[in-house]
Amino acid sequence: MSGGLNFDSTLCVYNTKSHQISWISMDQLKQRGSNIALLLFDMGVRRVVANHFDMFSLQELRQFELTVYKTDCCDLVENIKRYNQKRLPEFQANQHHAAAVNRFC
Repeated sequence: MSGGLNFDSTLCVYNTKSHQISWISMDQLKQRGSNIALLLFDMGVRRVVANHFDMFSLQELRQFELTVYKTDCCDLVENIKRYNQKRLPEFQANQHHAAAVNRFC
Protein backbone atom coordinates (compact mmCIF):
# COMPACT_ATOMS: atom_id res chain seq x y z
CA MET A 1 0.00 0.00 0.00
CA SER A 2 1.44 3.33 -0.90
CA GLY A 3 1.01 6.95 -1.80
CA GLY A 4 1.95 6.58 -5.45
CA LEU A 5 4.14 5.12 -8.16
CA ASN A 6 6.34 8.18 -7.96
CA PHE A 7 9.42 8.18 -5.79
CA ASP A 8 8.08 10.74 -3.28
CA SER A 9 6.12 8.41 -1.03
CA THR A 10 6.15 5.51 1.36
CA LEU A 11 4.62 2.08 0.82
CA CYS A 12 2.68 0.26 3.48
CA VAL A 13 3.07 -3.47 2.94
CA TYR A 14 0.51 -5.70 4.67
CA ASN A 15 1.42 -9.37 5.07
CA THR A 16 -1.82 -11.32 4.70
CA LYS A 17 -0.38 -14.40 6.41
CA SER A 18 1.15 -12.82 9.50
CA HIS A 19 -1.16 -9.75 9.52
CA GLN A 20 1.91 -7.56 10.03
CA ILE A 21 2.38 -4.11 8.52
CA SER A 22 5.75 -2.81 7.37
CA TRP A 23 6.78 0.41 5.69
CA ILE A 24 9.25 0.96 2.89
CA SER A 25 10.19 4.28 1.36
CA MET A 26 10.11 4.71 -2.37
CA ASP A 27 13.73 5.89 -2.05
CA GLN A 28 14.65 2.40 -0.83
CA LEU A 29 12.88 0.87 -3.80
CA LYS A 30 14.45 3.39 -6.18
CA GLN A 31 17.89 2.16 -5.12
CA ARG A 32 16.88 -1.33 -6.33
CA GLY A 33 15.65 -0.21 -9.76
CA SER A 34 13.09 1.86 -11.60
CA ASN A 35 10.29 -0.64 -12.34
CA ILE A 36 8.09 -0.41 -9.24
CA ALA A 37 5.74 -3.19 -10.34
CA LEU A 38 8.65 -5.61 -10.80
CA LEU A 39 10.16 -4.59 -7.45
CA LEU A 40 6.84 -5.14 -5.69
CA PHE A 41 6.48 -8.53 -7.38
CA ASP A 42 10.02 -9.49 -6.33
CA MET A 43 9.11 -8.51 -2.73
CA GLY A 44 6.23 -11.00 -2.86
CA VAL A 45 3.45 -8.44 -3.32
CA ARG A 46 0.58 -9.91 -5.34
CA ARG A 47 -2.29 -7.53 -4.56
CA VAL A 48 -2.47 -3.74 -4.52
CA VAL A 49 -5.14 -1.45 -3.04
CA ALA A 50 -5.56 2.13 -4.26
CA ASN A 51 -7.92 5.07 -4.56
CA HIS A 52 -6.96 5.75 -8.18
CA PHE A 53 -4.35 5.02 -10.85
CA ASP A 54 -3.16 6.38 -14.13
CA MET A 55 -3.52 3.96 -17.04
CA PHE A 56 0.24 3.37 -17.32
CA SER A 57 0.54 2.37 -13.65
CA LEU A 58 -2.42 0.04 -13.88
CA GLN A 59 -1.02 -1.66 -16.99
CA GLU A 60 2.41 -1.95 -15.42
CA LEU A 61 1.03 -3.62 -12.30
CA ARG A 62 -1.08 -6.03 -14.34
CA GLN A 63 1.93 -6.89 -16.51
CA PHE A 64 3.35 -8.60 -13.43
CA GLU A 65 -0.02 -10.19 -12.65
CA LEU A 66 -0.63 -8.02 -9.61
CA THR A 67 -4.33 -7.86 -8.75
CA VAL A 68 -5.44 -4.28 -8.22
CA TYR A 69 -8.33 -3.36 -5.92
CA LYS A 70 -10.15 -0.03 -5.66
CA THR A 71 -11.05 1.74 -2.43
CA ASP A 72 -12.82 4.99 -1.65
CA CYS A 73 -11.60 5.01 1.93
CA CYS A 74 -8.51 6.87 3.21
CA ASP A 75 -8.17 4.91 6.45
CA LEU A 76 -5.40 2.30 6.35
CA VAL A 77 -6.90 0.03 9.01
CA GLU A 78 -10.33 0.21 7.41
CA ASN A 79 -8.88 -0.69 4.01
CA ILE A 80 -7.08 -3.70 5.46
CA LYS A 81 -10.33 -4.73 7.14
CA ARG A 82 -12.24 -4.37 3.87
CA TYR A 83 -9.56 -6.33 2.02
CA ASN A 84 -9.69 -9.16 4.56
CA GLN A 85 -13.49 -9.23 4.30
CA LYS A 86 -13.25 -9.34 0.49
CA ARG A 87 -15.20 -6.08 0.25
CA LEU A 88 -12.91 -4.30 -2.22
CA PRO A 89 -13.81 -4.45 -5.92
CA GLU A 90 -11.15 -5.18 -8.48
CA PHE A 91 -9.97 -2.05 -10.29
CA GLN A 92 -11.34 -1.79 -13.84
CA ALA A 93 -9.35 -0.19 -16.66
CA ASN A 94 -11.95 2.56 -17.13
CA GLN A 95 -11.54 3.67 -13.50
CA HIS A 96 -8.02 5.10 -13.87
CA HIS A 97 -7.44 8.67 -12.72
CA ALA A 98 -4.41 10.40 -11.17
CA ALA A 99 -1.31 8.34 -10.40
CA ALA A 100 -1.28 6.34 -7.17
CA VAL A 101 -0.62 2.80 -6.04
CA ASN A 102 -2.19 1.50 -2.87
CA ARG A 103 -2.94 5.10 -2.02
CA PHE A 104 -4.08 5.60 1.53
CA CYS A 105 -4.54 9.28 2.39
